[in-house]
Amino acid sequence: MFYFILYFLMKPNSELWFLDTQGVLHLYGPNGGIMSHPNGFGTPGVFAHPTTLIIVTEVIGTGVITFDVSKGNNQQVTLNANVFAVNLINGVSGQELTIIIVQATGPFTLTQAQFNSTKFAGAAYTVTPTPGYRDVLNFIFDGTNWYEQSRAAAVH
Repeated sequence: MFYFILYFLMKPNSELWFLDTQGVLHLYGPNGGIMSHPNGFGTPGVFAHPTTLIIVTEVIGTGVITFDVSKGNNQQVTLNANVFAVNLINGVSGQELTIIIVQATGPFTLTQAQFNSTKFAGAAYTVTPTPGYRDVLNFIFDGTNWYEQSRAAAVH
């Protein structure tokens, strides 16, 4: 079988993500856990594995997103409204978090000013406005604040 590397994140105690030629998403966790999902990257659902992608919710009405990081280190949200606040709760010092933000039919707004207890690196963050595009943000928690380690904008 031939494999196409979609997203590669290999740090100590991290995971390897890739799509095979059949469009199946594979996640290899840091403790040897393996998970495959036949519908690929963007399928809503929660999987019983600590390194899997957790679909938080769609942003509708309230404009508040809460990521409960005790449920997983890889989380995704789809924007269907402007965002006024982003809360990251239940973090543990040293924990790393990857957030994938999907722009639905927007453009809907989200900037770093809406993130509580976070420190961003480099240029100011504003969500990619193009419908269907994703931004991938990586953070590490020091017990008080989440610090951005990297970001990939306009992934499609």
